Amino acid sequence: MSKSSNSAALKKGQVINMKDIKEVKMEGGIKMAMDVGSFIEKGRKELSSLIGLPISSTTGVRRDEKGWHISIEIVEKKSIPDQMDILALYEVLYGEDGNLLSFERKSMRKRMESVSTSD
Repeated sequence: MSKSSNSAALKKGQVINMKDIKEVKMEGGIKMAMDVGSFIEKGRKELSSLIGLPISSTTGVRRDEKGWHISIEIVEKKSIPDQMDILALYEVLYGEDGNLLSFERKSMRKRMESVSTSD
């Protein structure tokens, strides 16, 4: 995607670089009302409000036919020492209109445990 362009075509399942996007047009000419950064900010705020825990980090964002999937990590349980904190990975799903469709805890781990990803 070009930084000089303020609109870009987004393909199904494509991951986008947030700093390059101001306005996104979906295949078929549908125009997004929100940019990726707005979805992430909204997801972080709404998830924190719904589960009553502060957000630790945003780990990913992707779009598919269902909508925008935002992966967010939260400290579920603080421990001493910090390495024993329990972290949970949540996925928040937004529709194209910006409405929250669902959220789900995907996994939990101790902070000191490494995370493996499968392709």
